[in-house]
Amino acid sequence: MRRALGALALCAALPAVPCTTFCVRGPEGLVFGRNYDYAFGEGMVLVNARGVEKVSVLERNAARWTSKYGSVTFNQYGRDNPMGGVNERGFVVELMELQDTKYPPADSRPQLGSLEWIQYLLDNYASVEEAVTGAKRVRIGTSAPLHFLLADRSGDTAVVEFLNGRMVVRRGETLASRVLANTPYDEDVEYAAKTTPKAELPRGLEGSRERFSRAARAVKAYEAQPTESAVERSFGILDEVAQKGHTQWQVVYDLKAATIHYRTTPNRERRSIAYASFDYSCKAPGGMLDVDTGRGDVTKAFLPYAPEANERQVVLAFAKSPDIRLPAQAARAEAARIESTRHCVAG
Repeated sequence: MRRALGALALCAALPAVPCTTFCVRGPEGLVFGRNYDYAFGEGMVLVNARGVEKVSVLERNAARWTSKYGSVTFNQYGRDNPMGGVNERGFVVELMELQDTKYPPADSRPQLGSLEWIQYLLDNYASVEEAVTGAKRVRIGTSAPLHFLLADRSGDTAVVEFLNGRMVVRRGETLASRVLANTPYDEDVEYAAKTTPKAELPRGLEGSRERFSRAARAVKAYEAQPTESAVERSFGILDEVAQKGHTQWQVVYDLKAATIHYRTTPNRERRSIAYASFDYSCKAPGGMLDVDTGRGDVTKAFLPYAPEANERQVVLAFAKSPDIRLPAQAARAEAARIESTRHCVAG
């Protein structure tokens, strides 16, 4: 049971459910867009504190660390297992499915789950440069087939993939397009250079390269001639690559303005979060918000973090997971274990 949370394969549990991410450079700075496509959309937005001592849910050679930065994350499977998010320094990590993923074999490095890896990066690093270096100090000890798009407030971006047992980073001159879908990055770049996107997007993973190509062209066109704000255009691009019936969340990070904009399928009202305004001290009450609630600026709508609410979300998520089934009692035990291994060690 302890391996359940770490082994989650978000955006991979349903073979026909894709996701898309991209970064746009606008007059106001770098903006990061993200479609989260999955079997269900219930989730929480969490405020994660700095100064918290943590231990991975994995049993063997578990990674241990103390969070250096606070963050705001979008979570379905509970605390410290985010789908993605941004930390207080404006560093973003988001996941995507990649069936070609093959992580490095077990070695002496501490290990953690694939979702914990996202939280680990947000907790410890302020920039893409720091993160791609620091990520080598730990290893993902689960088989969830994922790759990742990273970005920071300075405008630096990177694609991180795990192919043939090694970490592959595309950044700077090797990052031709700041876009990521569900097929290997280099193959997508080659496809986009040779192919005109189809009028209609194929469904599921079959449409991954089409979504990459369409998003890459849209980003390039906007950056050549920006006619509206990068946030507005990002929502437009997200709509252009959305998968009807599967796109649950649309999230846009405005890194210069330190603001998250998002909308969900049940609540199309666009909401915003001024993430720089939170008290990230681990002695503060923290914060949590149902991802589908609210309207407008919801920064002050967050409730104090409550372990029982986190537990309910974990139980619900496992009950709705398409491929990962965990009885309610076991899911509650997972949530309780997370709480028992988190300790505030700094103000």
